Amino acid sequence: CRHTYNQFVVKLPDLVSRDHLQSALQAEGIATAVYYPKPLHLQPCFVERGGLPAGTLPVCEQAALTTLALPIFPGMTADEQQQVVVALKAGCCKPD
Repeated sequence: CRHTYNQFVVKLPDLVSRDHLQSALQAEGIATAVYYPKPLHLQPCFVERGGLPAGTLPVCEQAALTTLALPIFPGMTADEQQQVVVALKAGCCKPD
């Protein structure tokens, strides 16, 4: 198997605000994304078809609130990787 270098999604520690970290990384010129803001069972298409109510899958719901996609692509240089690591460490250590 080979990595597709399409997405690199991390789960943040409970004490780290995703919004704060995303803003801190953006301030450093590092783009991030939240690909899954709602778990599947809370997506409108499933809710409309009698899906599970909020609170039914708490681990899934918490994961949707605490994951963030970091930049990754085949041509990413070691310097670019280091820039992400440094900004990530700084953003995780700063209080809101």
